Amino acid sequence: MNEHAGVFVPPYDLIMAEIGAEVSREDEIIGVPRRLLDFLLKSLLEVVDFDEYQYLECNSDVAEAVEQGKFESGYDHFIRVGYFEGRTGWVPVDDEWYMARNPDVARAVVAQEVDSASAQYRSSGIREWRAPNPAVLDAVDEWRNVLGVAVTGRYRRSSAAMLGMSGVRSTRSSSRGKG
Repeated sequence: MNEHAGVFVPPYDLIMAEIGAEVSREDEIIGVPRRLLDFLLKSLLEVVDFDEYQYLECNSDVAEAVEQGKFESGYDHFIRVGYFEGRTGWVPVDDEWYMARNPDVARAVVAQEVDSASAQYRSSGIREWRAPNPAVLDAVDEWRNVLGVAVTGRYRRSSAAMLGMSGVRSTRSSSRGKG
């Protein structure tokens, strides 16, 4: 048994049959019920790397709810509702690696235009498809490409081609809470 022994995924053809899609058509656009999509995302979230400390630091109301016993942990909140509310701070950011990979962020940190590389990632880097650490670099590119194909029918540029192309949004005013 591995660490994900409790994770179950039904056979692909069974899933496709249940939602009325053809297994043989890779380019087919299918509608997925919201309940199924949420379930699939929750299943994935159960195995993602999660930064409990940063999540609670970024979401003081969640820290308070955990202290009051409303949630077992920040992770529990994140899986149940936080992800779907768009909460930030859950992704572990390797600040040194992130600044080396994103020189515009490094310049903004040095110029004190942003509080930190982590803060920049939370405020805009995640929406610019920047990878927060080397462990998820390929996964970020895969998600961007898959979602790009789903929406436009073509693959988007790799993160290497995107380097330095997006602006750095200031986070000096606030690096806490949603967003």
